[in-house]
Amino acid sequence: MKRDEVADAAPLPETLDLINTFRTLTRYRSYLAGLVALLAYESQIPEVAATKIDGLRRFYGVSHERGLSFFQVHLRADRFHANTARQILHEHLTPADAETLVPTCEQALDALWGMLDGVYAQYC
Repeated sequence: MKRDEVADAAPLPETLDLINTFRTLTRYRSYLAGLVALLAYESQIPEVAATKIDGLRRFYGVSHERGLSFFQVHLRADRFHANTARQILHEHLTPADAETLVPTCEQALDALWGMLDGVYAQYC
């Protein structure tokens, strides 16, 4: 597939739902709600990146830094992002916030997993 084909491709409905959900949670709700949504996403990426690096090495023989760099950057950066979000939440979260923030986290995760389900249904 060529670069312009990728750039001009229409997103799957589940991808649009993910984007809209995260925009809503991060722009139109509280600061903490946006932070919880981002933590729900960012905290999963390091493990995914580590699995991708392992698979590229074991199954495809990729060992050159350039071939692994995308995932290595995300392994480090998203670990930092998640830890920073946790620290901010630890400093500012109150027990009363849990009533709204637990459902916010669930909404973010549902949208993320829905997007992955959409990709699977479309391409697998």
